[in-house]
Amino acid sequence: PIEPAMERLRALHEAHGHDDTMASVTDEAFEQQREIAAVTASHQGVFDLDLQTGLLSLSSEAAAMFGLPKGAVELGREAWLSRIHKDDRAIYEQALETYRQDPGLSFRIEFRATAPGERTAWYELRATMTGQATKAERCLGLVADVTARKNADAAVHDVEQADALTGLGNRAALLAQLEWMGGSLGGSALAVFDLDRFKSVNDTGGHAAGDEMLRRVAGALRRHARSRDSAARLGGDEFALLLEHCSLADAGRLAQTVADDLGRIILDWQGHRFQIGASIGVAPLHADAADLACVLAAADAACYESKHERQIGRAHV
Repeated sequence: PIEPAMERLRALHEAHGHDDTMASVTDEAFEQQREIAAVTASHQGVFDLDLQTGLLSLSSEAAAMFGLPKGAVELGREAWLSRIHKDDRAIYEQALETYRQDPGLSFRIEFRATAPGERTAWYELRATMTGQATKAERCLGLVADVTARKNADAAVHDVEQADALTGLGNRAALLAQLEWMGGSLGGSALAVFDLDRFKSVNDTGGHAAGDEMLRRVAGALRRHARSRDSAARLGGDEFALLLEHCSLADAGRLAQTVADDLGRIILDWQGHRFQIGASIGVAPLHADAADLACVLAAADAACYESKHERQIGRAHV
């Protein structure tokens, strides 16, 4: 649809090239059409949100990405939010409200939303907050479907952030989860488990016996983790549970239950019987944590204190 308009502009430009005023007008129109063509070719769509009324205007390209009726469309606030994945709505709204405080700011966010065929896809919004007031009045930018990139990233992420032996996340995965939670860290807790008497399993039964014991420990963590929690193997014989929306007292009780379960694991291996225990440390998470790695260090320290005092199975905070 762009090409006929471009041809007409070229003809108009050639016919009135000697007219300075007309040349100026046609040059501007020609540039606008070229910009539109560039947006179309890049498979992006225009995203124009009125922050005061909540009315969102989408170009025809953007509307097609979201499976909306053909042509440019306008959506009210509720109609648009209903199309964003329920787990991403709060993040989307928080980002807009935060960035709105700084007119002229350019930013990028990613979120999931309804796509053609009622499937869910990943979208990237690159936009700028515009307006002369202390708070921006509009959010204007380009939106693109980035599902293919996200899927490719997820495949690499799964390989890089998974523990090959147990299938749990590794230390990098846990830190990435803490980073992703960001401002919602408050009200959650991190429990760290350091296995006791594990060295004897490796020394007596060999690494094959040690590996089997670690897999059983991972199974126990999976059984006790709630649907919103994340279990990880931090390395060696150290494990962790990231307990979202869990008070420190509840986290301590849950950690103790896990430790009790670990103490009941018995491995019969080539004529030997192995039984382990666990020292546990629990650290609260705060929304204003300056260094998320410090949270893990605090839980590690509490776990070390538990082991040092030989209070097996007792949580230290």
